[in-house]
Amino acid sequence: MSTDVRFVRPLMTMSDAGRHLGIPRQTFHRWARGYKHGGPLLHVSEGESLRRATVPFIALAEAWVLEGLRQAGVRPTRIRPALEQLQKEFGHEYVLVSRSAPTASRFSGTSPAPRPEPA
Repeated sequence: MSTDVRFVRPLMTMSDAGRHLGIPRQTFHRWARGYKHGGPLLHVSEGESLRRATVPFIALAEAWVLEGLRQAGVRPTRIRPALEQLQKEFGHEYVLVSRSAPTASRFSGTSPAPRPEPA
């Protein structure tokens, strides 16, 4: 069985990924490596050097979603607990890029608008 390269093959460095997505370098690094208030939010490879590619495609997609949440006004302190809860509910780690990914309302604590019933 082959491993899906989108999840494991690093494409670029964290600095390049942040620059490519328009995310401040420090923010991308904090999301990728974690900090004193919590672990990483992105799935990146371990690298011995800052100049070595550690960011696979899936982490680029996760960072894009996180940046969208950030731009939508979702406070970072709400993202981590929401992700942990969604990982428990969905039973997998990659909830930011899941087909059944929630909207920003799930992260912000507001109620989503009601969905129309299918015809």
